[in-house]
Amino acid sequence: MRDLKVWLSTAGIPATIENSFISPPALPWLIFTTDDTYRGTDSENVIVERAVSVELYTTKINPELEAQVEALFTGIQFSKSREWIASEKFFMCVYDFDLIEKL
Repeated sequence: MRDLKVWLSTAGIPATIENSFISPPALPWLIFTTDDTYRGTDSENVIVERAVSVELYTTKINPELEAQVEALFTGIQFSKSREWIASEKFFMCVYDFDLIEKL
């Protein structure tokens, strides 16, 4: 999980696994979550399948910033959606993809 945060931070945008804040950070920021499935042999889990969701929050639609994030996903099939969060007055761009890692 820590490696995922480091990897996402290379886009030049603060990344966190925190998904609720008393005082949210300044925009833009990335939030990521994972849904992990572990599997392997009878005696040891050696594979983890991660369903990853990355959320980019910005004050306006920013194609350059989105391109920085999307550059991380080279060679990874992903889906992308964007919505306006009216109550917060910012945009959320969501990227969903799967990673399979050998432990």
